[in-house]
Amino acid sequence: MSKTATVLKLEDGPMPWQGFIPEKWMQRINVREFIIENVAPYEGDDTFLSGQTERTKLAWAALQPLFLRGGPQRR
Repeated sequence: MSKTATVLKLEDGPMPWQGFIPEKWMQRINVREFIIENVAPYEGDDTFLSGQTERTKLAWAALQPLFLRGGPQRR
């Protein structure tokens, strides 16, 4: 069985990296450098957060006893 890969050229579509600082990560995988160059700390407040959903509340209630015991019991 043979497999083929499609190579997209820059002119084939949108450039998802547009707006990021160009560095070595564009030529080779370098996650650390990408993060250092392009991630900025969030200095806003928590108003963008939404409240808990019912599903989250149920999951949290089910997990609370495990936190109090120190996690699931191992055999």
